[in-house]
Amino acid sequence: MKKGATEQTFIFIFALIVAAMIMAWGTKTIIDLKGKAGQVQLADSIEDIKEKAITYYNLEAESSAPLAIRFPTNVKCICFKDLLTNRPVGNPASNDYKPCTDDPLFDPWMRSDSNNNILVMPTKDFVVAKFKTIKEFIPIENDENPLCFNLESNKGIFRATIESRGDMVIIYS
Repeated sequence: MKKGATEQTFIFIFALIVAAMIMAWGTKTIIDLKGKAGQVQLADSIEDIKEKAITYYNLEAESSAPLAIRFPTNVKCICFKDLLTNRPVGNPASNDYKPCTDDPLFDPWMRSDSNNNILVMPTKDFVVAKFKTIKEFIPIENDENPLCFNLESNKGIFRATIESRGDMVIIYS
């Protein structure tokens, strides 16, 4: 083999290794960006709920509207906790909420005194899973506290009704 042919072979092998490394880095970057896109979509969805809560807090009593907000597909459940009244905190009664109550952060969040009144599950899928909206945002349904919505059955769409009660805003299904 000639001296030039040997050098050309090593250059070719080196170029293949560099190309493989660039492809691996690109694949990892794309996967990371997809994960970040889910975080951004979750933050946008929660922000929509916060904006609606503030809007209805400032409207006349008895003003109401249905909510339909799309969440990322890996969100299985969203729960709202009452921070304003002294209603007792307990597990949601329905078996529909099993994906919610099985999450390891559900019980600590439910019993904590923090100002985070929204929890998104599964919590392991998100960097931030606890959110805060106005304190006057109250979940009301069958006197359940917290009130959870199973999003798996609605294909990732959160459906509820929001209503102004003058000094508070309530949410119910």
